[in-house]
Amino acid sequence: MNYKTKFRRIIDSSRAITVASVAMVLLILGITLILGLATRRAASVLRSDIGFIAVVDPAFGQPALDSLNAYLGKAPFVETATKRTADEVLARWEATMGTEELLDINPFLPEYEVIVNQQWARADSLESIAAKIRSFTCVDHVQVNTDIAAGINRTISSALLILSIIGLTLVIVSVVLMTNTLKLQLHSHRFVIHTQQYVGATISYIVRPYIRRAAISGLLSAISATAILSALGAYAAYVDPIAASLFLWSDILISGTSLILIGPALCALTAMIAARKYVRRSYDEIFN
Repeated sequence: MNYKTKFRRIIDSSRAITVASVAMVLLILGITLILGLATRRAASVLRSDIGFIAVVDPAFGQPALDSLNAYLGKAPFVETATKRTADEVLARWEATMGTEELLDINPFLPEYEVIVNQQWARADSLESIAAKIRSFTCVDHVQVNTDIAAGINRTISSALLILSIIGLTLVIVSVVLMTNTLKLQLHSHRFVIHTQQYVGATISYIVRPYIRRAAISGLLSAISATAILSALGAYAAYVDPIAASLFLWSDILISGTSLILIGPALCALTAMIAARKYVRRSYDEIFN
């Protein structure tokens, strides 16, 4: 086996390893994307229960109560507003704390339980809303859990930031893998590249085959990663309902489509930059 054959086999082996390595990186990137989608979905569920309770005093008269009711009916921040009478509030308290009667009278006041829209489910927004509700004369007090809203938003923001950092790190790893493989290919073709330059071939003409091969490799890696993601989704649905809730087929479709778009584009872009940089090197830099 001559030197050229051995070197070509090394190149082919390196290309195959790169395709497999990029596929694994894209797989982890796809899982990261799915976890990000699941996090956003969980955030929507948590935020859908955030709101406040406005306790009202009927002693201020029906017109004051009607004014508050009308305001809540048209306020842009209101998702749902549930009015409870004093008897309903007492019944809820007894269901939670027990039916033992400590007093002969009902100590509770009527209340409005308001769930806000998700874009208003932030601590500062809830404080602003509560201040407006307190301005109504019939409102005795407002119970708002701003700490819970702030904690949820802080946790979700941290989780998305961590997932973004992981995704960016994986993209960098993919670029490094493709760059190293391409440098090896370019070095093996340095005599051909120099000959093409000698006869007047443009840089675009020289680098075009490498960009095309890189795009194909990226597409193969993305398809492989998407196939593994689909297999993981099917396995999760079969084994564990909790895991299945993370690997929704809609999320897998979004993730797989993203990988198929990102893989070839990223590899082609990396190849274009690396190949152009290599071809612009001088004769001495290439052969020495």
